Amino acid sequence: MTQMVWSIGQVALFAVGIMTTPVLGQDLFGPRGEAELRNSALLQAADQGKAQQPSWHYGGFIDLGYSLNFNFPANHLFRDRSTTPRVNELDINMAGAYVRKDPSDQSRWGTELLVQGGMDAKDYGFGVNLPKVQGSDALRHFGRANVSYLAPVGNGLTVQAELFNSLIGYESLYAKDNVTYTRAWIADYSPYLMFGANAVYPFNNQWTETVFALNEYFHLQNSNNLPSYGAQVAYKPSGPWTFKETIYYGPDQSNTSLEFWRSFSDPIVGWKVNDDVTVAGEYQIGTQKNATAPSAGWVSTHQGWLGLVVSEVLERCETRTDGERGAGGATHEQLPPQARKQYHIRRSRRPCHC
Repeated sequence: MTQMVWSIGQVALFAVGIMTTPVLGQDLFGPRGEAELRNSALLQAADQGKAQQPSWHYGGFIDLGYSLNFNFPANHLFRDRSTTPRVNELDINMAGAYVRKDPSDQSRWGTELLVQGGMDAKDYGFGVNLPKVQGSDALRHFGRANVSYLAPVGNGLTVQAELFNSLIGYESLYAKDNVTYTRAWIADYSPYLMFGANAVYPFNNQWTETVFALNEYFHLQNSNNLPSYGAQVAYKPSGPWTFKETIYYGPDQSNTSLEFWRSFSDPIVGWKVNDDVTVAGEYQIGTQKNATAPSAGWVSTHQGWLGLVVSEVLERCETRTDGERGAGGATHEQLPPQARKQYHIRRSRRPCHC
């Protein structure tokens, strides 16, 4: 049953930054589209015959917010959200400091390190009712910790390893980089970060392909010791349209037989109407057989959708729909069926760009 929910009002919100560049990139692929932005910059420099100079970036931010829920719940909880989880109180939802060096033709090694803390750093990155990785209480305070290398292969093959930005999803863990302060349900139910390795190759200014191997779907869960795999293709045709498809396949239960592996798809479409208005849509669907009751033949199906209309002038009115639906019985995470609509109206702020 679809349930209408008015979004919580943002009474006070600000982000303080001391930085040379924003933490995350953002384009039509959303705040999680960092790889496409960096590869695009490399290709543009090559097309123009310019040498991209080694570049270090550093900075910090504080994200302080007061979310008003007119139901005034006694426990101050915003349902079962892992981000912006508290209402009717002033909280530091996220604070962080980072340093980053982008790989280039002149200096092929790159690195990222971001340390963080706050309410949003407490419960993200975990699967529900699943074992956690050893040291997860410390690891949740890292938003980036990786090294990368730009190999001199064709247009440049970038290989990155350890903790990096998620290749799945649209909205960021960092509220200041998103269209709205709170995130869609599918953002919390998809990984914000990934542990593993990825390789990105831009065939030209239109096509970029990525392959990756991970510890698990959520980077701080530890239900088994086998890796998971995935691939992504990003397409930017001439004009305002962009398309991206990410697939994931791997074991996310203690029983690692192939019949219990999760398969997952995450297509994203973006349309830049003009310099001030962007329309984006995302649809997630995944399925896996529940290993806790294999004789029952339970198959867990996850579906989520996200629609955004982003305006950067005067007031912004954005309609966002998102949800999750379980079929054939409860999922192994035992997530309740979700189908919600949220409506947000608040003053626009220009999103961050690298």
